[in-house]
Amino acid sequence: MAIEKNKLGKNLAASRIINLTKKTDFLGLGFSISQSDEGPHKIVDIEPGSPAEEAGLKQNDLIIKINNQDVVGQRYHRMAAMLKTESQIGHLKIEVIDPDLCPRYLKRIVYV
Repeated sequence: MAIEKNKLGKNLAASRIINLTKKTDFLGLGFSISQSDEGPHKIVDIEPGSPAEEAGLKQNDLIIKINNQDVVGQRYHRMAAMLKTESQIGHLKIEVIDPDLCPRYLKRIVYV
């Protein structure tokens, strides 16, 4: 089942916006993601004291948007490249959702 971009344009009631800002004393933003064969990609690790931890990003959060761009249904390498490029400006806005609150239709995505 492929998801049309405009269906993700609506805010999901259970999603959270995480605003990350680079710190001068910390390399990177302090989180890792895993590749998923279906559904949104997942946050798998948060470094203690990192901008990610301070902003409220949680292990197992599912990534929905990066800087207002839908990423559900994007292949891992494309989303990872977007994260890297977008984070170079020093600020990153990520919309995430807890996996237990994620609608079923988002968990069954065909990657394009």
